[in-house]
Amino acid sequence: MHVEVDGVNVTGTIAVPNTGSWNTWQTIAVSGISLTAGQHIVKVSFDTNANDNPGQAGLQFVTNLNWLQFV
Repeated sequence: MHVEVDGVNVTGTIAVPNTGSWNTWQTIAVSGISLTAGQHIVKVSFDTNANDNPGQAGLQFVTNLNWLQFV
């Protein structure tokens, strides 16, 4: 996945590890992103295709994103 701000990829590829469960969370931190004051459009893009989930034919998920924080 990657994060865009105002249409520009500001993170490069972010690796998202498989935690083994939808209820097991892992925090991924990305630093070095500067924002100017004012409004921005932030977009999270998932750069991979999903695989079918075992036991749930036809349902495809890439990841389970819980929250974003800007400091």
